[in-house]
Amino acid sequence: MGKDALKEGIEKQIGDAFVSWFNIAQGTSYRFERRGDEPLDLLYRSEAGSLPIQVTVVYENQAFAALTWHTMRPKAKARRFAFTRDPDNELVESLTHRLRAKARMVYPVGSILVAYLAMPMTQLEFEGLLPRVRIPSPITLSAIYVGGTTSAPHESGDLGDWWLRIAGAA
Repeated sequence: MGKDALKEGIEKQIGDAFVSWFNIAQGTSYRFERRGDEPLDLLYRSEAGSLPIQVTVVYENQAFAALTWHTMRPKAKARRFAFTRDPDNELVESLTHRLRAKARMVYPVGSILVAYLAMPMTQLEFEGLLPRVRIPSPITLSAIYVGGTTSAPHESGDLGDWWLRIAGAA
C-alpha cells in the first residue's frame, strides 16, 4: 500500500463490494488485480479484459467528512460532532461536487467511477434525490455508479447494499 494505507483500504473495500455486485449483475468474473495508476484507484481483470475503477466517498458535507476521517485517524484536536440542517440537499450538493471534480480527470478507456454514499439510505430514497444531482457532461468515463447501504456498515464490514448506474453505457 502507498502512503495512506487507510484510504487505500477503504477504496479497495468499496471497489470489491461494487465489483461483486457488478459481476452478478453483468454476468462477469472480474477479480482484483492491483492498485491503479494515477488517476485510477483500482484495477480488476477477467478473461474479457480489464475494469479500471476510480472510487470516491460522498459525505453529507465537509463537517461529516472531517468527523469521519478524524475518528479513523485520531488527532488531539479532532472534530467531535457534525450536523446538517438539510441532509438531502447537502448530500446532493456534495455528490455533484465530487462528480465534477472527478469528471475533470482524463481516464483510460473503459474506466468506471464508483461513488459511495457515506450517509445510509435506501436506493429508493436516493432515486428520489437523483433528479437534483447535476451530472457533468461530457465525461471521460464509461459509466458512473452510485452505491450505498441502508444502515451502518455490517459487522462483517460489507458495504454497498445497492448500486445504481447514473451515467454512461456500462
